[in-house]
Amino acid sequence: MGVNRLKLLADHYGFSFPEDLALSFDVLKRVKPLEPLKGLVEALDVHLVGPFEVLAGRFDKISPLNEMLLHWRFRTDPPELFTIAVRGEDEMHWGYWLKNPKPLDTTNHPKEGTIIAGGSPHVRTFPQPVDESFLGVVRLLLEVDYARIKELESLGIMMEPDRDQLGKLSRLRDLIGRYAGNHSSWISKATGEDWLLGRTAPFRPLRKKVIHPPTLFTVALSEMDQHLINNKPNKALQIVHFLWPKMNPKREKEIWPRLREIYQMTNQPILGKICQMTVQYPQRAWLDIAEKD
Repeated sequence: MGVNRLKLLADHYGFSFPEDLALSFDVLKRVKPLEPLKGLVEALDVHLVGPFEVLAGRFDKISPLNEMLLHWRFRTDPPELFTIAVRGEDEMHWGYWLKNPKPLDTTNHPKEGTIIAGGSPHVRTFPQPVDESFLGVVRLLLEVDYARIKELESLGIMMEPDRDQLGKLSRLRDLIGRYAGNHSSWISKATGEDWLLGRTAPFRPLRKKVIHPPTLFTVALSEMDQHLINNKPNKALQIVHFLWPKMNPKREKEIWPRLREIYQMTNQPILGKICQMTVQYPQRAWLDIAEKD
């Protein structure tokens, strides 16, 4: 009897991912059936990681050496971001933004409010929403590169490597489009810049604006503590989000315990567990928790 990988995924992470994950994998694994995690590497240098690795069977017979919640978690990632894809060149990565993941039956996936956010560990900014599905992110990456190379072609300065890359992008786009069927991210017939210009629907920001934000870190901590004393964890969380781009290892030691308290107060045990592990392993150097040091 085969492995139920959706159940295995929920067992490893402690919750079920949005249905979009399995739908996206069903399409992308057809690009390179024997190496499903590498289907986007040749054209986009993007590797499928995290929960995709469980669906691909990597963890069928091996157990994680550490908590799966740490798998492909960059140091600059807030607890809400669960990485599913990483670009090799600059470690730009994308993942599901889950405000309150809870243990669910594998047949009862959360279906509403799916957001894919992206961030880079080399630029300390708060992750930004990119699309409402992972296939939408793939389409966006394809069209950005496609438009860039077509512009070189129109200027008469396209080199042979660019021509090869254009061929890879076109083949991948056509192949995924063939398997995507009625997926909303592939219904549009527009390509290149025409398609990009159509992606104008604004996303709701992942963080609210902080009214009169503190200018000093110590003042911000004091205000955060006051919100926690007054049982206003959401107000305290706003300050955390405001401070996130200004974090460094010294400041992280002050923030993570408070962030864990916020999640305890708001009954978000999985996010709280991530905070606990981050404090426990403050100098963690791994991303792939299945590899030995």
